[in-house]
Amino acid sequence: MRSEASRCPRCGGAVEAGMRFCLFCGHALVEGASSVERLPSADESAPPSLMPERVMCPRCGAEVEAGLRYCLFCGASLALSAVIEPVAVSPIRCPHCAAELEPEMKFCIACGRAVHKPSVKKPVSGEEKKETGEIHREIAVEEEKAIGPMIAHESEVAAEEAEREALGPVVATEPCPQCGLLIEVGAESCTACGYDFWARQEQPRGRRLVRIEGVIVVLLVMIGGGGWVLYQHHAPTRAAMERVLVKIGVVQPTLEVVSSPAGCRVIVDGEIRGVTDQDGRLVIGKLKKGEHLVRLEREGYESKEQRIEIAGSRMTVRFQLSPISPPGMVFIPGGTFRMGRDDGDEYERPAHEVTVGPFFMDRMEVTNFQYHQFIRATGHRPPPHWQSGLYPLGQDNLPVTHVSWNDANAYCQWAGKRLPTEAEWEFAARGTDGRLYPWGNQWGPDVANAGDAARGGTAPVGSYPKGESPFKVLDLVGNVWEWTASELRAYPGGWISEETLPESERRKLRVIRGGCYLSNSLQATATYRMGWPAEGADYAQTGIRCVKDAPK
Repeated sequence: MRSEASRCPRCGGAVEAGMRFCLFCGHALVEGASSVERLPSADESAPPSLMPERVMCPRCGAEVEAGLRYCLFCGASLALSAVIEPVAVSPIRCPHCAAELEPEMKFCIACGRAVHKPSVKKPVSGEEKKETGEIHREIAVEEEKAIGPMIAHESEVAAEEAEREALGPVVATEPCPQCGLLIEVGAESCTACGYDFWARQEQPRGRRLVRIEGVIVVLLVMIGGGGWVLYQHHAPTRAAMERVLVKIGVVQPTLEVVSSPAGCRVIVDGEIRGVTDQDGRLVIGKLKKGEHLVRLEREGYESKEQRIEIAGSRMTVRFQLSPISPPGMVFIPGGTFRMGRDDGDEYERPAHEVTVGPFFMDRMEVTNFQYHQFIRATGHRPPPHWQSGLYPLGQDNLPVTHVSWNDANAYCQWAGKRLPTEAEWEFAARGTDGRLYPWGNQWGPDVANAGDAARGGTAPVGSYPKGESPFKVLDLVGNVWEWTASELRAYPGGWISEETLPESERRKLRVIRGGCYLSNSLQATATYRMGWPAEGADYAQTGIRCVKDAPK
């Protein structure tokens, strides 16, 4: 009986038992039914031998061993590859002598002639072709899902690299403290707002100043050693030297703009140079010497411009912008002033310091026409001297009278305003210079409807333009008394005697100011004050002037 034989799992060549490597292809032989298939003996009726199980690569079509995860030829994934059915191989015989041959033999061992092996190929049906095509399509979809994000990421990386190459080398930057724009480290000024990095007060000895002082040192050494001491400790000498450097073009001057309020847009010679910071400051560098027109703007405020001339290396200019006043009102900026006077009566004494905030005030007193609009809108009671709820014909522009404190307060609330405090009223009349009258310290003709110039009755509002206050308010004294929101109280450090006005009566009084057409020149002042009942008294000479809070 012949010894047991087996075939190589790679090439199918016959190998003897015990061999470790195939004689035909050199493949390492693995014992066991799973890797080496046993061949039947010569006495047994052996079926046609089978080729080892193989699969087809979905990308390149190569046949590879089953069990591999990737193709050995192109590296494609074999996860969904179709298994190639093993092909039954018929015995090969010599075409000359009919001797049985091994599949790998090229010459017959019996007759020695060359053997031409017929190619064995399993026919593929149409259904198999269709199934194989669907498998290939599924494989392509899975590969696209797996590879697609990688391709997209590679494209993004390539685009970023191209963008970086187009932008050039990376430059170190720092934010501008004025506008926040990123500026190259080492730049002297911001390209957006013009902020001068080397002119900042917190860095007074920056590179720009060192450069200036370097030139000054050279000049002073030429003049003499004592010149440097003068420059360091004598402000006029320093200013003179810097003006010389600006004039000869060694340095360019800088302009510091200080605004109130903050956040103002600064325009120099028609060019926007930036916005003042939260402290109301903006430093503008690289200006030319000579004249410049500086304009400040902010929404809700009146624009203001000023023509300046720069001679030295640095100049500071200050702006105070006024809010846009509501119709018929003027802006009072507020401030600190001395209220009252030491040479007045006990109600006016003593003079003391008071601070008020900014506010708007009616430029003129409330007229009959305006008060009639209020009555029509609210149904409020009309003044008692009006007939059928109407003021006398032809008196549209006269100040309304016969109004109590409660009437005046109701009108101001309807108009979206309020009554002024006593301090606000006096500040609007006097300003900060301590004047006795709104127009100055001397009584004069045609300044108010009071004293010797009184008409004997109320005059149309705005009839005395010469008597306007420092803030352009008209008729603050004379014509009609004006209600304030304040109760009558003694000034700090002063007192009101019980004989003059008992405390029980004082609490019922509100302060009226300015006098009326019946007042003399001693009563029609910016400091004179009187208490009057809020309700239930004669109001034939009392009128209304409103105020409104302004942005701070």
